[in-house]
Amino acid sequence: MLGNALKFIHKDYWWYWQPVVSEFYDELVFNEPTEFFYKKLMAGPDRQSPPLAMQEQLPTYSDVEVLKTLARAETFVKKELQDIKNLLLNADLEIYDLKERIAKHTKIKKEADKLGNSIGSSWPL
Repeated sequence: MLGNALKFIHKDYWWYWQPVVSEFYDELVFNEPTEFFYKKLMAGPDRQSPPLAMQEQLPTYSDVEVLKTLARAETFVKKELQDIKNLLLNADLEIYDLKERIAKHTKIKKEADKLGNSIGSSWPL
């Protein structure tokens, strides 16, 4: 008899064994219902539906968790935006500094060329 001790599903994947819930909703639209029917619809159900047999398997949703996630996302995006703005500002400052250095170097080179040309032209051949 052959056997093995392999575990194909890790213990942390407990959710893997949960049943899959598939829901389908029909939508009814009543255009201009009668007054009696409108009141009946707006009153809501006259009795409670029985609890679902698989209620513990259904996920619970919380608006609080969604709002916390959105707040964290907003904070993250604001931080990233500020970081990018700082990078752009630093790049602009560096570009400005480089342009000044190039202009200064160009001015010095032109002055040196003028000085060299004037010295070279005054020498007799």
